[in-house]
Amino acid sequence: GALVVALDDANYRVHVDAAGSSRVVTLSMPTAITNAHPGYTISKIGDYGKATAIVSLQRDPNDSPGHATNFSEANRIDDAGDYVVDVTDAEGLDDGFDTVNQYTLTVDLETDPDTNEPNNLPEQATPLVSGTPTNGQIATTGDEDWYSIDLTSEASQQIVDATISVPAESGVAHVATLFAHDAQTVLQTVTLTADPLDATKESARLRVAAPVAVASTGTLLLEIADGGGALGAQLDPAKGEYTIDLAVIADPDGNEAANGNSDTA
Repeated sequence: GALVVALDDANYRVHVDAAGSSRVVTLSMPTAITNAHPGYTISKIGDYGKATAIVSLQRDPNDSPGHATNFSEANRIDDAGDYVVDVTDAEGLDDGFDTVNQYTLTVDLETDPDTNEPNNLPEQATPLVSGTPTNGQIATTGDEDWYSIDLTSEASQQIVDATISVPAESGVAHVATLFAHDAQTVLQTVTLTADPLDATKESARLRVAAPVAVASTGTLLLEIADGGGALGAQLDPAKGEYTIDLAVIADPDGNEAANGNSDTA
């Protein structure tokens, strides 16, 4: 297609048969000599043809001078049905048009490799079991993975000890954050960095004491997301699958008791 007039929109309809698919959109242009820098949005077509936006404007993250638009993004589609991919000038300028170069749009549908999905919200959190490794993946644009850690049956202060690791070539800036049950109170946050013992991996460790006063109000929540920007994702499990190794142990310090002795109270 081509954006031949200023503020042009080009809409393309795509049908999705299976819920939970990953839609991979590739948008490219042959040269950088153009007033238009195409990007796209995705909307779902509902009743009476009304379209509801589900993916905000995506554009090439490389905006350096002389770079021709050429990027791919994977977006999770939770419902079957008809969708519209709308190609437009990402900069939204009045002179954003191109009467010479065409863009190429490719849309593919693939299965989401993360079997925990959908777990993008705290209320959809996947339970973690101490001593049992769990795998997940930031596979699609804007993905957040939530996990729950049940400590409500414990009668003493517990230590939550979790190591998260991922292949070094994932291309995602993984950030792991441990929350209290309210999904707002941050107990600890870490960013995965080069593993000092294994050059093929990035890893980080969360280690937090959870007094009964905290744990008994509900489960703790662990979020893993991309901290490098909205475009960070990796659809290939060989490159992007991370592992959570969780251990929950009773605090060995007898002075901690049920509520700890970490403050003067």
